[in-house]
Amino acid sequence: MDNERSLAKEITEGFEALKSMRNNEPVAWITKKGTREMTLVKWTGTILCLIGIFLTSINVYPSNIWFGVVGSAIWAFAGIYQRDIPLFLVEAVAVAFYAYGVITYYF
Repeated sequence: MDNERSLAKEITEGFEALKSMRNNEPVAWITKKGTREMTLVKWTGTILCLIGIFLTSINVYPSNIWFGVVGSAIWAFAGIYQRDIPLFLVEAVAVAFYAYGVITYYF
């Protein structure tokens, strides 16, 4: 019964978010955690990571690594700032892997 209530609550919140989008109001799920500046930092990291993924898909090397390492480093910073250990861990490991790729490319 509790699962049904929480599902109904999530659906209701989703519809409320859609309504606020139509009224050009700020949507809570976009700026859910942290300050407005932190949201900008996270979106910057996301865009850089996506550019790195795209460059990997069209085999543009080593630019893909540079975009990926910067984007992941930004997300690692966001994980530290927000005290989100799983986020920090996955992005720190990604940075380490990218750094290994940079080292093997240049040396």
